[in-house]
Amino acid sequence: MNTPAIFATSNYGSTDRYAAELARRLDTTVQPIENIQVSGPTIVMSYVHGPKLPVAEALNSIDAQTLQRFPVAGCVVGMSLKEAAESRDQLGNALGNKAPFVQRFYLPGELKYSTLSRQHKAIMWGIIKALKAKPHPDANEQAMIAGYNRDISQVDFAELDPIIAWLHNQPGAA
Repeated sequence: MNTPAIFATSNYGSTDRYAAELARRLDTTVQPIENIQVSGPTIVMSYVHGPKLPVAEALNSIDAQTLQRFPVAGCVVGMSLKEAAESRDQLGNALGNKAPFVQRFYLPGELKYSTLSRQHKAIMWGIIKALKAKPHPDANEQAMIAGYNRDISQVDFAELDPIIAWLHNQPGAA
């Protein structure tokens, strides 16, 4: 199997931690997402911050023919419950007609209110206020309310196992 290329960007650090651990397990290195190129097995990782999804921007910069030619995975690190993130499939929606050519994974991240910028705290305050006003918040919204203004880490390196299994199941895998 060709050694995969890993490209990543992080906002508060959890994506960096996942990328570093994945690179360690696969005996490769992590490159900045801005340097993305696809010429073999490729894994692209980023955070999600509202509508901002750098992994989608990076993958959308690659032509569909290249995405079809090589195994490519997009990994999104965020605070949504895994089931909610997979159901919503924000990356798939952002990729549009390229989505069938990218295997998508959603990884639980961390949100440490003690490290948030003032602007991010204000945004979260507004979101939580709106969620509390809802008569029947769903499980994902309830988790957001419960975690408000707390330092929470849901980082779990076992979540990398399905990515590695996917990679090993690609043509040419050892």
